[in-house]
Amino acid sequence: MQNNSINVKLNNAGRENVKNLPIRLYLDDAQTSTASAVLPPGGSATVSLNFNVTSKGYHRGRIVFEDYPITFDNQYFFVIEASPAVRVLHLYEQQAAPAGRPTGYVDAVYSNDSLFVRRSFNAQNFDVGQLKETDLVILEGVTDINGTLRTELERFVRQGGSLTIIPPAVPNGTSYEPFLRALGIGTIQISTSSGTTPSSVPVADPDRRTPFFRDVFQQSYQSEPLNMPTVAPVWRWSAGDRLLTLRDGSPLLTQSRVGGGSSMGTVYILASPLSSAYGNLAEHALFVPVMYKMAALSVRAQRTAYSFDDNLLTIPVNNPSERSVYKLKRDKLEIIPIQRVVGNQLLLEMPKSNELAAGQEVEAGYYALQNSEGKTERLLAFNHGNQESAMDFYSADELRRAFASQPNVEVFDSIQDGDFVQVLEQENLGKSLWKYFLLAALAFLLVEVGLVRFMKG
Repeated sequence: MQNNSINVKLNNAGRENVKNLPIRLYLDDAQTSTASAVLPPGGSATVSLNFNVTSKGYHRGRIVFEDYPITFDNQYFFVIEASPAVRVLHLYEQQAAPAGRPTGYVDAVYSNDSLFVRRSFNAQNFDVGQLKETDLVILEGVTDINGTLRTELERFVRQGGSLTIIPPAVPNGTSYEPFLRALGIGTIQISTSSGTTPSSVPVADPDRRTPFFRDVFQQSYQSEPLNMPTVAPVWRWSAGDRLLTLRDGSPLLTQSRVGGGSSMGTVYILASPLSSAYGNLAEHALFVPVMYKMAALSVRAQRTAYSFDDNLLTIPVNNPSERSVYKLKRDKLEIIPIQRVVGNQLLLEMPKSNELAAGQEVEAGYYALQNSEGKTERLLAFNHGNQESAMDFYSADELRRAFASQPNVEVFDSIQDGDFVQVLEQENLGKSLWKYFLLAALAFLLVEVGLVRFMKG
């Protein structure tokens, strides 16, 4: 079971105070939480709604409140995916393992938890297409990084992936420097050579206030000193945020951001190999939570909802095919937007209302993204743009000034709906007098008939 909370911000565009507005949260059509909000005129308020998720997969969420008579925006739809599997790709050349065990340290960490999908390959013999289906790549003990491997890893990180580099015993600085420089890491200094092992240095206590370690330690251990491991670093560098530091001041583990926006990637660099000849980090109690945290942070943030006003949607898909045609389906409505595939991202151009076929109308709600075979790739939530909810109006004087140069435009101050036709006719056709002339003609006709009878008599 996962305990979660969602913050909802509401804006009051009206001129009256709103007191105790009830806000309800539905998850899979079951009400899970309620709250109330007080909104001053022209102000806003934020409420927090708590909910629990008890199963994996997609869950349909809906936030509901009452705002009569404007009701089209009284619901907000969203979709969350609970516990998505973290896809870990382990690429190695020199794989460290405990004595007497065939399974390496990295494989042992990620193979005992159902949250991870782990695959291990030799770095020189793997299908680069698997990077499209990966959240975290762990590069362990690779002496040289060049050619296709370097190019594909750079592309993977720049498209939002996470990369962890565990150095070999003797890394090739000539090979690694251009690769790390391309990712914004800068220069490195190799501190070991063939046949030698650098001296071990104790690891300093981590800063438990940093976001990386915020939920790693129990509350009772937040201030107690730790029995830290010792490592023998094989290279040194200065870039990135330091997550673990040696007591001589040099970094042991750093985190560097690459790119920006939704495609921001992450590079973690470790200073020493995992084999026992270079310290006991891999057998220390700190190793597993650190590896777990790197994997958990590699899952890219979910976009819970989309807007029909978005011109271009970027949606991650698994193993996309350039020939596949994706469609959005809701009940009997099917929409095939203009689309293209870039890497593992599907780019959709949503059609405008006047571009839809006859009888088609998009409504806020849940839409299934299906491929050419009819398989649902993702469940998406769509809402109408929030600009339609902004109740800002021009006054009659502002409209007169705006249309002052348009002689055929007339602004009325206040007209009831039932009187609109009558007022419009009076303004454009003048006052209708035909009824009076008809009555006068009938009166004169009666007078004439009376006179004729009187004269005869």
